[in-house]
Amino acid sequence: MKPRKIIIMSLFFVFLSANPAFCNTGEEADKWLKNGEDALQDKNYKEALGCLEKALKAYKISGPEKQVALVQNDIAYVYLRLEKYEAALSYYKESLKTTEGLKDFRNIILIKNNIAQVYYSSGQYDKALNYYNESLDICKESDFPKEKLLTLHGIVITYIALGKYEEAISYRLAAVILAEKTNASPELVDSLNALGLEIDYNLNNKHGFLNAK
Repeated sequence: MKPRKIIIMSLFFVFLSANPAFCNTGEEADKWLKNGEDALQDKNYKEALGCLEKALKAYKISGPEKQVALVQNDIAYVYLRLEKYEAALSYYKESLKTTEGLKDFRNIILIKNNIAQVYYSSGQYDKALNYYNESLDICKESDFPKEKLLTLHGIVITYIALGKYEEAISYRLAAVILAEKTNASPELVDSLNALGLEIDYNLNNKHGFLNAK
């Protein structure tokens, strides 16, 4: 069965270096990043990868570290779309390490969710769940409701993939409540509604099978 789409996007706040010593390199990095993200939007992954690798090399010279993490994350996303999961994990984990050094908790949550998505897409559901739970722990300590909602959504999908429908119920309910409070996107609300129907369907079938015995 083809893995379900997970609604997760890592959006970094971009802060450009003002250090004049690295001005030329920084401008070059910005150019390659823009070209790479444009190619990514067009789903031209080969071109995107080439541009982003050049941007990463330049940002490692010019900084700032947040831009390095951004490009590492973008490269990982390209590899995920290409279903090259080991490469995706490698770059996401590099991005996570950089972001943890910056104590950027919002983006730590998003990158951990992205790592979970890689594990989910490759059928390693237990590992995906571990990363989602790590994200959820950070959400509980910080005020990131939208990131928490995406994390809960990922947890629900992963429990369904594991066939653990009872466990999915409470997380989905928490996600539905949070979606109402945060004015979530129609796409996410529709997904939560569909997941509720899927949980009910599978639980009814499961109980019906047990009763038939």
